[in-house]
Amino acid sequence: MTDTGCGMTQEFIRTRLFKPFSTTKRSGMGIGAYESFQYVRELGGSIDVDSRVDEGTTVSITLPLFETERRVAQELENTR
Repeated sequence: MTDTGCGMTQEFIRTRLFKPFSTTKRSGMGIGAYESFQYVRELGGSIDVDSRVDEGTTVSITLPLFETERRVAQELENTR
């Protein structure tokens, strides 16, 4: 996913982006990015962020589809 928004500094990405209860918004709890990051990691994946201030941000999510397909196949076998 890519946007052309205000972007983020490398320091913000490193120290605050995926930290719980850290938000730049007036409302909200600041847990959405943290929960997403944790969930993707639990699935064996990763989230990469490339951002430049005043240019925008690209977020890439990588998931191990092969392992997921194997797990689903095993679950189907177990239900037969």
